Amino acid sequence: MARPVVSTGSDITHFSRVTTDEGELRPSHFTVSLSINVPVSAGDGLIHYRLDRDAQFLGAFFSMSDTGGTSGSTDLQVHNATATVDLFTSPLSVAYDATNPYVEDESPVGAHQNLNENDLIRVDVDAVPGSGNAKGVLILRFQ
Repeated sequence: MARPVVSTGSDITHFSRVTTDEGELRPSHFTVSLSINVPVSAGDGLIHYRLDRDAQFLGAFFSMSDTGGTSGSTDLQVHNATATVDLFTSPLSVAYDATNPYVEDESPVGAHQNLNENDLIRVDVDAVPGSGNAKGVLILRFQ
């Protein structure tokens, strides 16, 4: 199987692909984990990930180590650039003052869950609070 194409620009410093599901090797399940270790800015295309096989999008987990700013939230949207559709009804959102600065969403838009080999998955930053010092981890789940 060919390695997936990932284009991250300078905002992402780590990429890993894991083929485990609850500790058991299951090639049908995989995650894409991305560490965001430098401040991000709003805009489309923070991350581009090209699928190397047909897959179903199961959801995402977004956690922040530094939310930046003094008001607002950091909002990420997962988008299928090939089909030009968002995979969530609303963005993953972490408020600047969140006690637990993470969000998990396992309810992507049903009609857009099924993805095809070579689909280009894009992560868009819809909003960044204040100074834009947002940093964290984004995990995308597929099967």
